[in-house]
Amino acid sequence: MNRTEKTALLLLKKHIGLNSKESICFLVDEPNADLAQILFHQARRITRHAFILQLDSKNIKSLESKKSIAFLSNMSCMVSITSISLAHSHLHYLLSQQDCRFIAMDGMTQELFGIALETDIKMTSRTSLKLADILKIGKDLYLTDDKGTELYISINNQKAKANTGMALNKGEFAQLPPGLASIALSGDSFGTLVVQNDQTAFLDPADLVNIKIKQGRAVRITGGKSAKRISRYLSTSGSEGRLLTEIGIGTNNQIKPNHFLPHEKVKSGMVHLGFGNNRYLGGTNNARLHFDSLVYPANLIMDNRNIVKNGKLVIE
Repeated sequence: MNRTEKTALLLLKKHIGLNSKESICFLVDEPNADLAQILFHQARRITRHAFILQLDSKNIKSLESKKSIAFLSNMSCMVSITSISLAHSHLHYLLSQQDCRFIAMDGMTQELFGIALETDIKMTSRTSLKLADILKIGKDLYLTDDKGTELYISINNQKAKANTGMALNKGEFAQLPPGLASIALSGDSFGTLVVQNDQTAFLDPADLVNIKIKQGRAVRITGGKSAKRISRYLSTSGSEGRLLTEIGIGTNNQIKPNHFLPHEKVKSGMVHLGFGNNRYLGGTNNARLHFDSLVYPANLIMDNRNIVKNGKLVIE
């Protein structure tokens, strides 16, 4: 058994707890098909009820059809390895209501797969859970960076979640690589966000995109063609798409910079902000999109307490 196969078996046994009586489906699009095949063959060593559903990356939204949901709702657990994130999708929300355990590995390759599970899970989980508990009792955040970001965000009475990389209980969701504490926002924020490293490839390196936020909503987006593309994208979901609904803080100190957003945002001390859907975090905004932007090197203060200073997590 090679390294990737051993890592796949570790994921299935330790991270999602698959057993012989359960069913599992791997959702995959073309760029990630090889890794899905490895996971599938390892799953068949545990259960006979293993399936692969391969999709056209342009038609991932077809998963939300009644036929697809009916099939997937019968699964005990699911692993997605797709180019487009399903974390904030309507599908994820529906499956969580059906008690399906779900692990998402957005854009994961075989090379990154090995790195993702080499993390010290216990240490990363402990930090993520501690930070989520801190955020739950907070009232206000003040976020800045050296690019011009300056935001005031209310988190009073909001829900926070820790991504430990484990989905062992009914309806539980996790992402790999692990290492994140996130909190849902309800719209009480204002200031300026300078967009960095967005996951939708709308950002041209030459453009400096500024998003002016008022009453929790993006009211003005400036900065060349990139700004126009981002503005059009957010507007496809109306006013709900322009709502700032999430702040996440990375807790994984073993992730190296690789300019790949699903990995970068779990790096210890990395802060990201999300617009649009936030229902999986316990929020109420049901937009049909989710847009993330990194903030680095960030300074994040909660109620006069440093949480991140110059891009480094300082809660320990």
